[in-house]
Amino acid sequence: MSSNTHEHHHTGSPSEYVKILLALMFLMGLTIAVAYIPGPIGHWLHETRFGSIVSNALNLGIATVKATLVVMFFMGVKRASNLIKLWAIAGFIWFTTMFMMFADYGTRHFEEVQAFDTKDAGTAYQRTNDRERLKSYQIDEAPLKSRP
Repeated sequence: MSSNTHEHHHTGSPSEYVKILLALMFLMGLTIAVAYIPGPIGHWLHETRFGSIVSNALNLGIATVKATLVVMFFMGVKRASNLIKLWAIAGFIWFTTMFMMFADYGTRHFEEVQAFDTKDAGTAYQRTNDRERLKSYQIDEAPLKSRP
């Protein structure tokens, strides 16, 4: 039997969870507001290339704050040990790196390469020329005969 009967339950108070819920709802409303900003600012945000970049950056920033709140409070990282905090940060860095790598890979233009044709006279391995050269050097061509 374990002599350690002291248990640690690190949970937040209900008022803390209500505050986080209200903050998440406010941030959700802010995300929706950025998508529907009226007037000349809204036209600039949604119709121009630079405005679209700003709008996306704002929404990604808001989403990052929301994800951080969920991880810190609802997943308990705020009250966890430093090792847990380190692994949570490492997970975010890993996910961001993988996302950027696959985004880069998915947007590249790949050129089609012509297939290797063994019947083409201009291929890298020309059998007839190699056999004649091997005869002049008096090298056994048995390995060449086994090839089709």
